[in-house]
Amino acid sequence: MSIIEQLTEPTEKSSFTLEHFFGTGPQFELIRELRASFNYDVLEEEIDRHARHYYVMQEGQPLFTVRIARWHETPLDIESVMPYKPRPEDRPHMATASVFLSKAGFARTLAFTRKVWEHEVAAGIRADMIVVRLQLVNYYKRLGYRPFKGDPVIHPRTHRECMPMALVCDGDLRGGYAEVCGKVTSGELGARLKPMLEPHASARQPAPAAAPQP
Repeated sequence: MSIIEQLTEPTEKSSFTLEHFFGTGPQFELIRELRASFNYDVLEEEIDRHARHYYVMQEGQPLFTVRIARWHETPLDIESVMPYKPRPEDRPHMATASVFLSKAGFARTLAFTRKVWEHEVAAGIRADMIVVRLQLVNYYKRLGYRPFKGDPVIHPRTHRECMPMALVCDGDLRGGYAEVCGKVTSGELGARLKPMLEPHASARQPAPAAAPQP
């Protein structure tokens, strides 16, 4: 188990310890308990054996958890529906965040996930590849993720209609994670990946004053 950093909420004078570990050793029972407390429907999956599990506890109570799987360490089912097909040299720089559960408000959750991505960026990760339910697309856009151009896909595991999205580290990143992921460059991976993504919302042309009649 590795303590990443102790976070302090200035307005509430309270601290939160962000911790992480790899795989499904004895400490994974804590993650199972965390997921159950969030009423998450799957307490353990095969991918958990090859992923990093980050979590935050406050006064013994679960507050936040997220799973990070790095593409060079484990196969991922979402790869079959991802528009971008990585080269072998891309994989050490790609990850997928999932099982993102939080009881904290947006500001504190953002603080937690920024610390997670500081750690992942320091380890060489430059792109987060996710497949999200359609109702969550705008939330992830606020963080800096961009949808792939094209239609939604069917998630290979949940069989729900979802949108593939990517968070790509670079100086042009906008959104909640720009403070962390905008400080590094994604290099050739980003050069190949970004043309496949929709532009950031703020970079789009203004919407017309009235929608055209059908």
